[in-house]
Order: sequence, then structure tokens, then C-alpha cells
Amino acid sequence: MENGIPLIFPTLISVLVIAIMALAAGLMLSWRELRRQQRSDLEAALACLHGELSESQARTEALLLREAEARIAEHEEISRHVETIQSDVEWIAGEKMIEQVMTLVRENMPVSQISRETGLSHEKITTLATFRTH
Repeated sequence: MENGIPLIFPTLISVLVIAIMALAAGLMLSWRELRRQQRSDLEAALACLHGELSESQARTEALLLREAEARIAEHEEISRHVETIQSDVEWIAGEKMIEQVMTLVRENMPVSQISRETGLSHEKITTLATFRTH
């Protein structure tokens, strides 16, 4: 038996070494497959993320375009209001100017002095005085 026992140890060691090598080879293959799967998952996630980012960018651009169009429309509306107000102010200023001219005419102020104070020409002052005698 002494001759059989020493043979068992090398056989057990050989089997143990083969098992460890098989385990290491299996682990390496599993690790490589895991890395391939991770790369594949990462590429799929990046492709999905790229698609979502593209959709988000398109929605953002559309939203910005609608906002810009709304601002342009608001600006045009404000411009129309300003023009109306400007017209009203000019009309009121004209009426005030006429009232001032008429007051000065009633006070018998010379036409040349009325012209200097109001900035109106002699002809306009004479015309106003003729048509608005009350």
C-alpha cells in the first residue's frame, strides 16, 4: 500500500490542478461573455438615449419656435397699440394747439408772436382764426 499511496497524491494534485485550470478557463470565458454583454447593453442604452435626446431636442426646438412666433405676434400687437396711441396723442396735441392759438387770437396777440410761441405758420394761424371765431 505504501506504493499506492504516493501515487494518489500526484493524481489528486493533478486532478486538483486540472479542476483549477478548468475553473479559471470557465471564469475567463464567463468574464469575456459578461464584458461582451456589457458592451452590447451599453451600446443599446446609448442608442436609446440618443433617440430620446433627439426627440427631446426636436420638442425643445418646436417649443422655442412657438414661443418666438408668440413673441412676434405680441410685438406686432403692441406696435399697433402704440401707433393708435401715437395718433390719439397727436390729435389731442393738435386740439390743444388749436385751443392755444384761439386763446391767443382772442387776446388780440399779434400773429407773429403767436407763430413764435406755437411754431405754426402765419397762414395756419390766420386759417384757424377764420374758421374758429368763437
